[in-house]
Amino acid sequence: MNTTAVTLKAMQKIPEEEFGNIARMQYGISKGIEEKKAYVVSHASEEIGEDVSAGVFEHTYRAMHDYGMDVQDSERWAWLNTLFGYDIGAERALDVIKWYNDNGMDVLGLTADDRESVRNVAELELGFHFNFAAFAKETPDAISYRWPEHI
Repeated sequence: MNTTAVTLKAMQKIPEEEFGNIARMQYGISKGIEEKKAYVVSHASEEIGEDVSAGVFEHTYRAMHDYGMDVQDSERWAWLNTLFGYDIGAERALDVIKWYNDNGMDVLGLTADDRESVRNVAELELGFHFNFAAFAKETPDAISYRWPEHI
């Protein structure tokens, strides 16, 4: 079971109205929300066998509740961030995901070798520029959920 699936499984035990509160916690976290977050992180970490206290948990909530993504698009955004080496932003990620989907492809199939293809899609098809300085030189083995916001 992947990290996102385990996180979602643990999230099912938290009332739905709390999701938005957890997704938006940046300052002044209440004790109740902190306990719910700790429960999900603990459960997911135990099931996966590694610490997921940051990364996937924050990313999944932010993607689903701040940007209305489904789980699959949350993973696609995370894969794009992994390839780029930084958080490319939800709106741009959704544009890239949609373009590839509309053209019969899935961004989860992109590799380090697709750097120029991604650049062409972004610049020529979508009209925006990414910083490719940190783009993966080799295809990562797994999705990362920890990236700098900017490079």
